Amino acid sequence: MNPMVSIIVPCYNQAHYMAETLNSVIAQTYDNWECIILNDGATDNTEEVALAYCKKDNRFRYHKHENKGLSATRNVGVRLAQGQYLQFLDSDDVLAPNKLEKQVNLLEESGADVCTCHHDMFNNRDFVHRYTYPLSEASHRFTLKDLGNTFVIAIHDGLCRKSFIIDNEVFFKEDLRSYEDWLFWATLIVKGAQFIEINEILAHYRIHLDSMSKQNETMIYTCIESAFNLYALIPDKEKKEYIKFTSQRVAQIAK
Repeated sequence: MNPMVSIIVPCYNQAHYMAETLNSVIAQTYDNWECIILNDGATDNTEEVALAYCKKDNRFRYHKHENKGLSATRNVGVRLAQGQYLQFLDSDDVLAPNKLEKQVNLLEESGADVCTCHHDMFNNRDFVHRYTYPLSEASHRFTLKDLGNTFVIAIHDGLCRKSFIIDNEVFFKEDLRSYEDWLFWATLIVKGAQFIEINEILAHYRIHLDSMSKQNETMIYTCIESAFNLYALIPDKEKKEYIKFTSQRVAQIAK
């Protein structure tokens, strides 16, 4: 069994990082993939870079539309995807060469819906932080309390079973300016997705130090907004606990 992975890469005015990102796709030890490059109305040379990779390797596909935003563009990618598994990858981030191979094998063996890994964060010079969370090597269900405390998943940490996402209509909230990935993972948890983890750094998340301070106010607002979006899905008996840990999370961001 050699299921296809659809790698969804939304692009908006970050063409200068795209080669590093797309080269990490080509370097995968697992070769049954398609990579959907989604031009979200970019005004730089995104199209030029994308078409060059499509010419280099026919596993790359290119789609262009007017600017919709990150979440809407990811949703377009989900609908275009032909693979059994989905890998989200922003156009400035990087995958470890064996990420797809390890995660596909584990998902096929376990029957889980999502396989996550660790990631580290880097700027243009250094690796600056490693994110970890409690591990379980067996397929299991996370709780919302896990997500509210120490469970940190970058969008490209996970490899997801497409059928679970489609069957349960788990898409990205298109009007959120941030925290859309938190809401995505949290919705999967509420919908009962089975998760499994790999205790390795298999994804690298690029941070932009010059913009982090400007994003803090937006993050607080969208954290609260995303929490409200999820509230309706929470079973009544868990709502009080959910409000408690969400309040703690907002306080942590505010610091």
